[in-house]
Amino acid sequence: MMDLELTHDLDWRDYLRGFVDEMERRKAALPTEQNIAQWTRTEFFWQITECHHALSDVLRCVKEINTGHYVPPNLRIDVDSVIYQCIDAHLFLDRVATQLLPLAGGKLPSSWAEL
Repeated sequence: MMDLELTHDLDWRDYLRGFVDEMERRKAALPTEQNIAQWTRTEFFWQITECHHALSDVLRCVKEINTGHYVPPNLRIDVDSVIYQCIDAHLFLDRVATQLLPLAGGKLPSSWAEL
């Protein structure tokens, strides 16, 4: 559970904004069509995984805000835009993984042990 000291709107907004900013930072760090040849598949998988973790952190925070007893009621309405950002991030991750994975350097691992 979140720290009970986060009782003011600004505290909760900053808390959520920190997760959103991290998700956007990780999304921006993903490979592009211009630089994918420089990436190994291991690096590619690691970055995709890290971006998924950041996305999960945002969704976890949104869930806590919407179900928390100590969250100001007017903040619960404001998470809609964050949900849309999460949807966009998920669709972006799916597109990057689908389109760029075949172009990443190195061979695909043949088992989980090789990762």
